[in-house]
Amino acid sequence: PFDRGRLIISTDSIRLALQNRGFPFPTVYRGFSVQYVDKTAQVEFFVDPGPAARIDTIEIIGPPDLDPTLVRETLRIRPGERFNQAALYQSQQDLYRMGVFDFVDVRLADSMPGGPGDSLVTVLVQVSRGRLNSVRVGGGYGTNDCFRTLASWTGRNFLGGGRSLALTAGFSKIGTGAPFNAGFEENICRALAPDAGTERLDLNYNLSASLRFPSVFSRRRSATVTVFAERFSEFQAYIREAIGFDVSVTQQTKWNIPVTLSYSLSYGSTKGADAVLCSLLSVCRLEDAASFRRDRVKATASVLLVRDRTNSPINATRGTVLSLEGRVAAEEIGSDPEIEFAKGLVEFASYHPVGGMVFAWRLRGGVIRSPDFRFGRQDVRFIPTEERFYGGGPTTVRGFRQNELGPVVYVDEVTFLADSSGQVVDSLPRNSSDILAAPIGGNAVFIANAELRFPLSRSGRLGGVLFVDIGRVVDRTGPEEDPGFRVTPGAGVRVFTPLGPVRLDVAYNPHGPERGPLFRQECTRTGQTLECLASELIQEDFARPQGSGIFGLRNLRLNFSIGQAF
Repeated sequence: PFDRGRLIISTDSIRLALQNRGFPFPTVYRGFSVQYVDKTAQVEFFVDPGPAARIDTIEIIGPPDLDPTLVRETLRIRPGERFNQAALYQSQQDLYRMGVFDFVDVRLADSMPGGPGDSLVTVLVQVSRGRLNSVRVGGGYGTNDCFRTLASWTGRNFLGGGRSLALTAGFSKIGTGAPFNAGFEENICRALAPDAGTERLDLNYNLSASLRFPSVFSRRRSATVTVFAERFSEFQAYIREAIGFDVSVTQQTKWNIPVTLSYSLSYGSTKGADAVLCSLLSVCRLEDAASFRRDRVKATASVLLVRDRTNSPINATRGTVLSLEGRVAAEEIGSDPEIEFAKGLVEFASYHPVGGMVFAWRLRGGVIRSPDFRFGRQDVRFIPTEERFYGGGPTTVRGFRQNELGPVVYVDEVTFLADSSGQVVDSLPRNSSDILAAPIGGNAVFIANAELRFPLSRSGRLGGVLFVDIGRVVDRTGPEEDPGFRVTPGAGVRVFTPLGPVRLDVAYNPHGPERGPLFRQECTRTGQTLECLASELIQEDFARPQGSGIFGLRNLRLNFSIGQAF
């Protein structure tokens, strides 16, 4: 069909294509004629590319104390090179990305050629310096984090050269455990009740210092060095405490696809439920389980490739995103010989406008493998708990609770109270709801999501969605049978705000909780000290009662968050 709007766009596309091929002053005229009798149209383009040109000089205008070398090294153009308008746009983006300037303009100094034989042009770069120091402070609330806060300071052009230094401190689970125990897990943060009485309720923190280099031997290569100390607890799964450093180098390819190579070295431990090790590795004695929780050196090398062709990072309505990630931990690069694995993850999302609506879909898959090593009298394959795949929650399969899609073990924990002499004086009351689900995670994952997003108001501030989530998390080294794919459909609403879409989703889960082995564990609490005996297998195939769910319907699950699911 003949479309005047597309005719105008085509004219601009021709002009830009010539500018990207060395012709800075193309002239493009368009015309059309319509035959109303046979309902046809004839379109004509008249194109004069003008003279081909190379860059003669680059003029830089800025504040008196500006170091022009910093700007020149960042630009993607050089004197003598053929003119390319796309390189001017990319140079402008790179200068903005440094965070040093609050205004950047990269353009031709001339608006028309100097003469028929003139094949040289001048590029004008104008910059205005922004604030070199900034402080950000924020706070919030999350279902699995309770209250949280984040503060950061960033110093730009640190010691010159466009480098930036960022100091960041983040804290979560404020008020649920030590040292700021206010008992919030019993009221405001009731979603964390399954972790009550465990170290997973204690304060999480992340302290880091990052130094970023805008160019490393090339204007298309940047690097970041980070040192960190962290304590992170995953809901019902594990606790990770470590200190370390990370070095990453990002290369901008000629296809405008950044490739990031990273090396990370950390020293710390990961603590999971005893029943997980007993079920997964047949490591059930306390002294054996303790060896898997000791501090170890973990070294990983990774590569990440991201190809983003969407029209918005917050609420995409068209385009695609492809990401590929590979991670390796090996003794040859400094890792503990018992922490070796190879991990691969691929994700692809696509967005399609359909008559005022948007159809979006995503595929995500990954595998992880580890070699055997000798532990006692058996060969085991140990994949660090924090590296395993988990599913369930508001961004994966919404019909399942966080991390509860895939292999899981159940723990019936009986806690006795003792006095200072160690004499048992009482026991905590318990019922069937006290049986805890401890996600094992898997070494293979597949997630598929499809959404149809549509407006619910003329203003566009309110929208609706119909979705289907399909997921599967398996552990091919364990004794459990493959449960197959889990399908959970649902619907939701979106309220579009400056922070992004606020979403409320209701998912239907026809499968119920995952089945797994049931372990019994007896613990003794003396003051703030909790000591537990080895886990004992009670039942090989068990499923925890599902509960009432929302609206009294046990198969429905509610998800509330900010931002689209993908």
